[in-house]
Amino acid sequence: MAKRAKIEVKKRPPAVVIVLALAALALLLFVVLLLKLPRDSGQDDYYDALSARQLNKLRSYTYNETRELELCGKRILRLSSDQFVETAMDGTEVAHENLNFNEVAWAKSESRIMIGDRRGSGRSAYLFNQDGLLWESPLDGSFAAAVDGGSFIAVVDQPESGYPKLHLLNAADGVRKYTLSFAESGYIADLSFTPGQKAIDVLLLNLKSSKLKVIIKRYDFNGGQMAQFMPAEAQDFYHGLTHQGENLIIHSIDSLMAISASSGEPLWTQKYAEIIDVQALGSKLYAIVREDPASPLQLLSIAPDGSTSELLKLTSTVQISERFGHYLAIAAGRELNIIDLQSASLRQTVKLPDEAMSISYDGASTLYLLTGTAVHELPLR
Repeated sequence: MAKRAKIEVKKRPPAVVIVLALAALALLLFVVLLLKLPRDSGQDDYYDALSARQLNKLRSYTYNETRELELCGKRILRLSSDQFVETAMDGTEVAHENLNFNEVAWAKSESRIMIGDRRGSGRSAYLFNQDGLLWESPLDGSFAAAVDGGSFIAVVDQPESGYPKLHLLNAADGVRKYTLSFAESGYIADLSFTPGQKAIDVLLLNLKSSKLKVIIKRYDFNGGQMAQFMPAEAQDFYHGLTHQGENLIIHSIDSLMAISASSGEPLWTQKYAEIIDVQALGSKLYAIVREDPASPLQLLSIAPDGSTSELLKLTSTVQISERFGHYLAIAAGRELNIIDLQSASLRQTVKLPDEAMSISYDGASTLYLLTGTAVHELPLR
């Protein structure tokens, strides 16, 4: 953890001291006058009162402690370069693993989390579930990314030099099914399992020539290549990949493109000032975007033909956007919005006592929320 900079206190000339003393006295009198005036509840009181009716505080922490915490399912995780500690919501320790990382990195799903060393080669990646450590798998390089596909875990392994590798591992025991290298195709930008977890798509950026090439390769679970998509219109640094039904959706920081899985041709492209997040559920697609630099953020519902409708306007910066089953939780400022993706409707809005830092879901009817000083329980209405 970074140390705070030392503040040097300098002596001031006497005349300056007198002026400052008079100013301080005037400020003190002003504060006393304010305290004597009748006042309404401030914004903090308003948010605290509302959140107290909606949230159930489970555990309290300091700001320094919450900087190392993450939520996953019904577990509180403490992650640092030297240890991983998993506890239940009541504080009972579930798992404790000593580490020797340069920089801890992680990727989580609803009930599992994989951790690894972002800046260290030859160390293992670890997979934990709600009962503790499942297995560890050695990597050749550093841990760059992972995607949970149910029966399989896809891990991106970045060597010290050269192109990253993709390992497909059995989720049950960590046995490696195969390893793919993309030296001829480029860098791995994102991964996504196809609907029904029938295959895995790999989004690649090829920078070898003067013209950027976006390539998507599809593999079965034995390592065989099933398809390849190279949309010539994709002239942007696309870094996100998901699926809307059978079609592929790629996005950059300001561009969104749908690609036909049957023909490999673009179906539509949309440009925005900013794209914050893209989520899909079956044939439904949702995006948090800013249409122009001066406009507020919006949550849009996007139909398969590219037509859009606004579901929610967001007046604050989005800290978290995470999907849990058919729910999408968006934390913006001191407000949490729960979207039901099946009905494309706002299900619940919750006022928060502080900005959200992590969110998890128990798989049934409860969200857990980490703020700057506590872990809260939120029953879904």
